[in-house]
Amino acid sequence: MQAKRRLLLGLGTLTGLGALALGNVSTAAAAVRAAPAPNSAPVSALPQADQRVETPVNDPNNPADVEETFVKLHYPLPASAGPRPAECDWVGYMRFRLKDGPRDSKDADGVVTSMPGFGGGAGELSMHAAQTVHSAAAKGKKIEFWALERRSACLEDHTGLDAANQAKNADVALGYYFGGKEVNGHRFGGFKTDKDVAFLAHVGLAQTLDDWRVSIQQALPDPASHKKVFCGGHSLGGPITGLMSSWDFDGDPKTTDDAGYNLCGGGYVAIDTGIIADPIGLTAFPIIKDVINKVGGATLDGVNKVIAAGPRTLQFLQFYSPKILTSVGIIGQEARYRGDQESTLLKRMPNAPILDIVLRLAYSRTWTQLLTGMPSVRDYRFTGQALFGSFVDDNSMPLNILQVSQGALDGGPVAPKTFPLPGQDLGKIPFFGEILNDTIGLTNTWAPTSTKTLYHWRQYDRIAGSDAARYTSPDREVTDLRTLAVTASSPGPSDLTEWYFPTRLITDIGFALVGTRTGDLAHLMYDGPSKRPQVGALGGDSPFQYVAKTGLFFPKDSIVAPNYSHIDMTIASPKQNNGKPEPVTEKVAGFVVKQLG
Repeated sequence: MQAKRRLLLGLGTLTGLGALALGNVSTAAAAVRAAPAPNSAPVSALPQADQRVETPVNDPNNPADVEETFVKLHYPLPASAGPRPAECDWVGYMRFRLKDGPRDSKDADGVVTSMPGFGGGAGELSMHAAQTVHSAAAKGKKIEFWALERRSACLEDHTGLDAANQAKNADVALGYYFGGKEVNGHRFGGFKTDKDVAFLAHVGLAQTLDDWRVSIQQALPDPASHKKVFCGGHSLGGPITGLMSSWDFDGDPKTTDDAGYNLCGGGYVAIDTGIIADPIGLTAFPIIKDVINKVGGATLDGVNKVIAAGPRTLQFLQFYSPKILTSVGIIGQEARYRGDQESTLLKRMPNAPILDIVLRLAYSRTWTQLLTGMPSVRDYRFTGQALFGSFVDDNSMPLNILQVSQGALDGGPVAPKTFPLPGQDLGKIPFFGEILNDTIGLTNTWAPTSTKTLYHWRQYDRIAGSDAARYTSPDREVTDLRTLAVTASSPGPSDLTEWYFPTRLITDIGFALVGTRTGDLAHLMYDGPSKRPQVGALGGDSPFQYVAKTGLFFPKDSIVAPNYSHIDMTIASPKQNNGKPEPVTEKVAGFVVKQLG
C-alpha cells in the first residue's frame, strides 16, 4: 500500500510541477541603519545582513489599518558569483503590518513569510498579504506578512513604471521601455540578455533559501522567536517552502536552530500548492538514494555548466520574455488610469514578434484570425479596463493557469471562441469537460466580434442581469479588475511579475524533488514538511486540484475556494458576491491565530 501511495504521489508531483511551472510608486526617502544587534547569541556563525533599508509604499489596495513598506537587506553574493550590479547584493521583501501594531518585527504576535510562485514578483502576494494582516487583527492578533522578493528582481528597471504612476499615464512607461524616451534624465538601457546576467548562474535553490534565512534572522535574531514565524508560498512557492523546511544552513545536523523547520517554527501555508521536499520518497531507500545521488549529482553538475555558459534565465523559452512581462504592467497602468476611457494602447505598442504572438493567442477567436491576423487584435476598440480584462480574464484567456475571474466584456457583441478548440461543445461532455476547463481552460472562452463597437468592462460584482450572464454568473467571478490593475501597475518597488527568472533555480528544484542530495543539495537533511503543522487553500477551478485530490501531500487542514482560478488565490477581492469574506485569507489568518494561541 505504501509503495502504491509513493507511486501515485510521484505521478501527482509531475502533474503538479507542470501546473506550477505554467502558473506564476509613491515612496518617501529611505532611512538606512545598521542591522540591529542580536538580543541573544546567534544561532550559528552564518553570515548576516549588514545594512537595512525600509521604504514606505503607497498602495491604494491596502485596508485602512494596514501599512506597507519595502525592506531591503544588504547581503552580498559571494565573490565566486562574479560581477553584478550593486543592487544585486541586496535582498528584500514587502512588509505588511498594522499601523497601530508594533513597529519592530520582534514585538509582533507572529510573522508570515511567503514565497511567490513561478514568474511572480512579491507584488503577486500583496492583496493576500494585506488582507491576511487585516483579518488576523479582527481575530485578535497583530501579525506581519512578508511577501518575499527573489534576488533576480534586482535586474528590473522600474523607472518607467514609477514615472508613469506619478504622471498617471501609461504612455510614459510605453515611451520609456519601447520608444527610447528619457524619464527624469534617464534613458532605458534595454532589457537584459543572458550575456548580461552571468552571475545568475549562481542564484539557484541554495542562494534563494539563504536569502530567506537571512531575512528571518535579521529581524528575529533570537531562535526562540522563530516559533512565531510561518513560512509558505503560492504555486511554485510551495515546493520552495518544503525544501526550505528541510534545509540545514550550516551543514551540521547537530545544530538545529538553523534548520529550516525551526526557522519556520510556527507552521507552513500552502496556497494552491503543496509543501513538499521528497514527494516520491526515494531518499528513504539507501540503494536508490545512492544511485540518485550519483546519477542526479553528475547530471546536475552538467546542467549547471550548461546554464553557466548561456541560458541563465528562462528567456530562451521565448514566451517568458521581459518585454511581455513589462507590457503586462503597462496594460495594467492603462486600466488603472484610463479605466472607462477608450484606449489606443494596443495600436501604439511595438510590433515585436513575440508580443504580437502573445496578443494573438490571447485575443483571437478563431484559427483563421490567429494565422492571418485578420481582423487584427489592434483594431478592436477597448476601454483601458476592457483591454486589460480581456487579456487575462477566464472568459477570454485560453490558458487556465493565466486566467483571472474578474468580470466580463460589456457594450458590444461577443461570440464563443473556436481557437484553439471548440470549447463550448467540449465543455458539455460530462466529467471530461470539467477536467478540460480546469486544466487547459478552453470550455467557456468568448471574444469580441466587432471592430467598430467600443467595449467596456463589467466588474466582477455587476454580472447579474447583464448579457454576460449567459456565459458566466456572480458566483464565478471573484476578483476586482480595478485592484488587480493597481497591483500590475507596480505601485511600489516590487511588481506583479519576475522579469528574469533564474534557470538554475527551477533546475535545482526539479533535481531536489526527485531526491538528489549532493553538492548544494546535500543541505537537504530533514523531512521538514512533516515537522510542523500546515494549512492550505485550493482553487476550485485550478489544475492543481487534481493533484491535491489524491490526498497525498495537500495539507489536511485545507479548504477549496469554489470557482477560484490559480491566480485568483492571491488576488481575490475581500468583498465576495456571496456576501461572505474572502475565504483564502480567512483560512490562513485563522490558522496563524490558532497556532499562536
